[in-house]
Amino acid sequence: MHMNYGRDLDLNLLRVFVVVAEAGGVTAAAARLYLTQPAVSAALKRLRQAVGAPLLARRGRGLVLTPRGQRLLECARPHLPACQAAATRHVTRPDAAQSWTTMVRRDGLIVRPRAS
Repeated sequence: MHMNYGRDLDLNLLRVFVVVAEAGGVTAAAARLYLTQPAVSAALKRLRQAVGAPLLARRGRGLVLTPRGQRLLECARPHLPACQAAATRHVTRPDAAQSWTTMVRRDGLIVRPRAS
């Protein structure tokens, strides 16, 4: 395992990787993620550097997972929805007439009313 793997692994990179693996290519993944193709390619490069092994290989016009990529996908796929759920959680105070959704973002904590 690469020495930076545990310290520098960014969940956004895993999200990009999972979408690329599911889409079978960078172009389709970029469209699904609302990112540019260069941004997706750069994210894949950073993830490959963090892991220290190739995760994808070209096959024709698409991409296929390497054995290491397959293992990472199997580990990452079930955890991403849990991370998303942890970042956005619904909070209802018993004494309040209104529900709130708490969203955690890079720039801090944002609380906004939830539409009823």
